[in-house]
Amino acid sequence: MLGTAVALLLTACGGDVGEGGGGGGEPAGNGPIELLDPSDVTRGPRGEEPSSSLDIQLTEEDIAALKEMDAEGDGLEAAILWPASFQFYKVAANGIKSELDKVGADIIATTDSRYDPALQANDVETVMAEEPELIFTWLVDPVQGAQAFRPAVDAGVSVAFMSNLPDGFEWPQDYAAVVTDDLYRMGEAAAEMMADALGGEGEIGWIFHDANAYVTNQRDQAFKSVIEERYPDIKIVAEGGFAEPQQTYDITTSMLLQRWRPFPGVNRPRA
Repeated sequence: MLGTAVALLLTACGGDVGEGGGGGGEPAGNGPIELLDPSDVTRGPRGEEPSSSLDIQLTEEDIAALKEMDAEGDGLEAAILWPASFQFYKVAANGIKSELDKVGADIIATTDSRYDPALQANDVETVMAEEPELIFTWLVDPVQGAQAFRPAVDAGVSVAFMSNLPDGFEWPQDYAAVVTDDLYRMGEAAAEMMADALGGEGEIGWIFHDANAYVTNQRDQAFKSVIEERYPDIKIVAEGGFAEPQQTYDITTSMLLQRWRPFPGVNRPRA
């Protein structure tokens, strides 16, 4: 099994443009969920303790064992099932390929489901016809994904998830590992940069992903908590939640028109 005995592996990947997108969670309707742990550290989707990627490296013995895994002797085969084709996923795929090259494994398919859980389920079915030993994926929807990836697990495929986990899946019988970025630190960094830009005081609007989505909830809440705890002179005076990315334009416009005067000479009443 090409995997690790950890619940959460924090990677050094920081600029995940596009990750989270509009998928990965159902609209909550009452704001984002709370952080799974109040301390200033990223946790796994179910509160798992993190381990650093620096602590997990393939040894020479691991590499030799992986090279011998394929009974037919033609090398391990892997599929990468992404939800999108943003630069973030391209970089992540390069990292996967770099590790697979060490053990002589081939990537037989890379897909883009466009954050559509039905399309991702179809991708799983399609690549399973090629009988891969390994699947790497970023799960679009935990509920539908549980059904979509179950046939792969039952067939003995080792599956590594990025950030999200299917409902009901348990380690180690159902998946090899879950890896993610340091989500709390991302939100913290955004808050610190905002505070620096404002000189430590001012009024801001907070737009959050209004869905039960592990990745975005962690980052959104980290930003808010850092602002509120460290910068008492910065006030969040407007909030808006979105379920789909395209909604953020209308939310931003509404905030500006109701609370601030966005352009010189435009007289707008304050809320």
